[in-house]
Amino acid sequence: MPLDDHGLELVRTRGTSAESLYENLTNGKLHPVFDIYCVPENKIDQSARIISGISPNKEPDRATQRILKDCEDIRNNLLKIEELYRSLLKQERSIIAQSAELANSYLPDEATIGNPLVVLLPTGRDGRVLDGVVYLDPRLLVELSLDELVRLIGHEFHHVGRGQIRPFSARAKPDFEAYVVSCMESLELEGIADLVSEITEFKAFNSFREKRRDIFEDYARYLEQFQEAVVKGYCDPAERSLSIKEISSAFYKEGQMHPVGHRMATEIQREMGKDELVACVGDPFEFLRRYQITAKRRGLFVFGERYISIMNSLEEKERSSE
Repeated sequence: MPLDDHGLELVRTRGTSAESLYENLTNGKLHPVFDIYCVPENKIDQSARIISGISPNKEPDRATQRILKDCEDIRNNLLKIEELYRSLLKQERSIIAQSAELANSYLPDEATIGNPLVVLLPTGRDGRVLDGVVYLDPRLLVELSLDELVRLIGHEFHHVGRGQIRPFSARAKPDFEAYVVSCMESLELEGIADLVSEITEFKAFNSFREKRRDIFEDYARYLEQFQEAVVKGYCDPAERSLSIKEISSAFYKEGQMHPVGHRMATEIQREMGKDELVACVGDPFEFLRRYQITAKRRGLFVFGERYISIMNSLEEKERSSE
């Protein structure tokens, strides 16, 4: 079945021994929680022991603390979550079909969604896609309206379909050049998917809705910071560690990547039309080119010649290695 609640094993205390939970965390279906919360590879076993209760007195690292906190929060709302889950199962076909239709409206013909599994698992009140599986935080069943839930799943389904064209792994820690490409890729990936969901309008996300709107309006400032850091790091290898920190601050510190990419995708769609935007799916370099044309026409932030030259070189390098 597309909707699956096996991830709730993390917060259900009855009928699950510490040993079986530990086994499922390290080798089973619950293992993706460590990717979602970015637990370092060398700390996964210790984290699994703490979460399962085998080593309850060990001091957890920051990522494990977040998992434990979210699990406790979900556990406190478990009866309501399970009640809503059972209700949603009765509408499962309709929910999946509507979400797939939304995602397909922003995917090229060669991208296929199939019938992806949607698993309830702590994700920090978010949705995530790993290896074609959608992971959804159980608290969102309570906090989102049915329409918002459909749109959020549609957003994640778009990631599944886009992954058929160009796989993406935010977990990887590549070199500087690959990191720059991955950031441009995130702008394309999240920017277009945000048009699927229009997630900024979700009432449940009021706590950061205004902040995202502000970033959406002031997106040029973040692109300029990104551009400056890229040019500095590309031209001077000694500056690359600092440049990566500056890029991270410009794009990830406050979740800026989503609204910045959303604004870029919105402007491309306004100027060139939806079909031209959809043609960019899975191609961050084409997304950049079409944004650049749009920006020049509409009097928006335009990337400088040096940055464009760097991105052209990185594209050529990527093409030659395929």
